[in-house]
Amino acid sequence: MRAPTAETLMAADVLVRSDKPWQSELRLRQSRWRQRLGLPAGEHRGKALGSSLPAHDRVSNFLTPAVAMAVEEARGQRGALISAPRIYTNMLSSQPLTFNLFAELAADLDTATSVARRLWPDLVETVTEVRFEWSPGRGDLRFLGNRSAFDVAFAAVDSKGRPTCVGIEVKYHEDLTQDPGSTRSARYDVVARESGVFKDPDEPELRALPLRQLWLDHLLALSLIGDGDGRCAATRFVLLAPVGDLAVAAADVRYRKALSDALTYERRAIEEVVAVIAGVVSAPWIHDFRERYLLPAT
Repeated sequence: MRAPTAETLMAADVLVRSDKPWQSELRLRQSRWRQRLGLPAGEHRGKALGSSLPAHDRVSNFLTPAVAMAVEEARGQRGALISAPRIYTNMLSSQPLTFNLFAELAADLDTATSVARRLWPDLVETVTEVRFEWSPGRGDLRFLGNRSAFDVAFAAVDSKGRPTCVGIEVKYHEDLTQDPGSTRSARYDVVARESGVFKDPDEPELRALPLRQLWLDHLLALSLIGDGDGRCAATRFVLLAPVGDLAVAAADVRYRKALSDALTYERRAIEEVVAVIAGVVSAPWIHDFRERYLLPAT
């Protein structure tokens, strides 16, 4: 990924000093997409920011009407962490990206099934629901007892008719330095030890940044496994990010080293998922997604 020059970034109103070179490129892509739509830049702290939309705009961050509808439905869920106006105006955020990539699948479960079978054939025979900002039970101690949720989750049944779940955390511009919350919970320790997937379930590195969010989301997926209402026969936590997200790539390597059994965790590239969807879907939205998020701006 070729880093844009400071002059290019300044001209597009996206020169942010804290951005790493790969982050600058992604920010520039969003500015280019906004310009293609013929929209003015939004503002941040009183200055134009090319990777944002005007404060009054509630539709342009979404690729289709189905995406906008899915956002509003998800915002109505109790406990869902979907903040406005960020979801509407922040073009760089991974949350609108998540809806842009998966909302059309949520509205068409046959297509969702075709895609998910190709991505996770061992877990998916039929997709029963695609859920955004989803937790099996916020605050429920049968699971993790916290407020965490997957960005998107595929509820499914496998070839034997058993319930399964693929829970996904999506990253785009983020570098895993954001603190997802405390790891001081006896429930976390119990799930980590009983799962049997960690070489050392008490490893401090798992509880520290940048691995903390991966660990917590993985634990959420692991807490779903079992018998009874709301449980699954098998789950997988998927970390989804662009190939060029160097922070995610480095964290993935470190996280895998802590695992004794990697069947419940995987890193996937957004580019790969888009290619699979494009092999099933011919609608313009998937081509727009690729152009907006994945094609180089420079």
